[in-house]
Amino acid sequence: MVKLHAIRYGITPIALVALALAFGCASEPAPSAEPSERRAPRRSGRPAPPIDAELDLQAMLSPVPEYEGQGRNLFIYGPEPRSTGSATAPPPPPTRTTQTRPPAPTTAPRQGPRPSVRMDVKYAGFVEKTTPTGGKAKYAIFLDGNEILTGAEGETVANRFTVIEIGLESVTVSAKGSSATQRIPLQSN
Repeated sequence: MVKLHAIRYGITPIALVALALAFGCASEPAPSAEPSERRAPRRSGRPAPPIDAELDLQAMLSPVPEYEGQGRNLFIYGPEPRSTGSATAPPPPPTRTTQTRPPAPTTAPRQGPRPSVRMDVKYAGFVEKTTPTGGKAKYAIFLDGNEILTGAEGETVANRFTVIEIGLESVTVSAKGSSATQRIPLQSN
């Protein structure tokens, strides 16, 4: 019993000293909550260079030197200026040839407006899945209100439309029972 008390009383002061060193003897004081006591940013040992607030009006009013490079001056807006020297002869004027107009194509009369396919689903993206045979299958993800629909190329989704083609930025679908297609773009929300 005496040994147990000696160990307990011997460890307690050591633990107290360790706690005091860890928490009580910090090298920097704790930051205060008041903004008026904030520290200034640390500065290097060299002084900042002086700021010249005067304008050199003579240099600003002097004429700008002319561009002497080859080709167009990248810093001037507008068309490329024509060269005054004639290094090459101008192209000869085009010769006039009489052109006969081709006969106007005959168009079949339209049989009313094309049936429009209007899907009220949003294209959210696609998932690419590796099949057991090693091939890859793409599944498009559609949002219809709170419902999430998926379908691969050639599948009918929700008994409403068929997925024709799945792309990175859009999907092409056709309504069930219609040959008209609609491209649905990828939407972020």
